[in-house]
Order: sequence, then C-alpha cells, then structure tokens
Amino acid sequence: MLSDNRSVTNAPNETPTQKKGRFFRRSLIMVIIIASLPGLFIGTGIYFVGSEQIANETNRLHQQQVEQTQKSIDDQLFGLESSLSHWAFDPQFDDKLKKLDFVYGYSQVHDIFKTLLVMKQLNPLIDKVTLYLKDPYPLLFTEEGYYPLNPTQQPKFDALIKQPYQAMWSNFTGDEEE
Repeated sequence: MLSDNRSVTNAPNETPTQKKGRFFRRSLIMVIIIASLPGLFIGTGIYFVGSEQIANETNRLHQQQVEQTQKSIDDQLFGLESSLSHWAFDPQFDDKLKKLDFVYGYSQVHDIFKTLLVMKQLNPLIDKVTLYLKDPYPLLFTEEGYYPLNPTQQPKFDALIKQPYQAMWSNFTGDEEE
C-alpha cells in the first residue's frame, strides 16, 4: 500500500477513461508493430540482396580500374621502349661526341640539352635523364647543364656502363657516397 491509500496495481480502481487510454495505447503499439513488420522484412531482404549486388559491382569496378591502370602502364612502357630505341640510333649521340668542343660547339651542346629535356618530359616514368661521357674526359650532362665528374663519381658510372643490360630500372645517383 502507498501512503495515499492507492494500491500498487490500480486495476480495480481505474476509471473508464483510464481504461480507454490504456486500450488505445496498446492498440496503437500493436498497429505500429504490425505496420512495421512488412517494412522490416522488405528492408532486411533488400539489405542482404542489395549488399551482395553492391559488393559485386564494387569488385567489377575495381577490376576494371586495375585493367585500365595496367593498360596505361603498358602504354607508357611501350612509349619508353620506343623512345629508347629511337635515341639509341640518334646521330647526335654517336662517336662525334668524343670530338665535340664544348666551348665552341655551342649549338650541338644546346641540342643535347634540349634532347635530354624532351626525354625527361616525354614519359612520366622518367624522373631524371643524364648522359655520361667517358671520353675525351668524364662529363655528366643533365637537363640543367654539364659538369666534370669528380674522381669518386667516375667509377660508379663506369660500373653502370659495364652492365650487360641495355636498359634497366635504377635508383642510381652519381652523388651518393659509399
């Protein structure tokens, strides 16, 4: 018993208005539950069926992107190979370089710089282009200019020339100290 003389259950002492209110609340809750069930079933079905389709579509798009990237890299490598083949037979890189006067042969030196710059910009796989001349004396051409090699750099470039490969990937820089 409570202090104001009401019982805990209040069922026998309820007024007809309170009984109607409880009936409407229960009825409303029942209607909401019954109305929500079809949406719940449909939503669950769509989730399981739709999530599989979304996963399949995502996998298909990912595979398509991988194939496009692969084709793009293949095209870039083919372009690089073609360029290297072209420059291997370029007459400005033949034995005449051994006799080139770097002071008075300005136009030939300028052409070499332009060619190196074009080589670098032609393919995104090329980060840096250098031309090493061993004769008449060790020189290194870059897009910025040319300079004589110091005695510690020359053996590193000579070792690269002695490699059995015509072309290779390398992270080689001539200024590294061993």
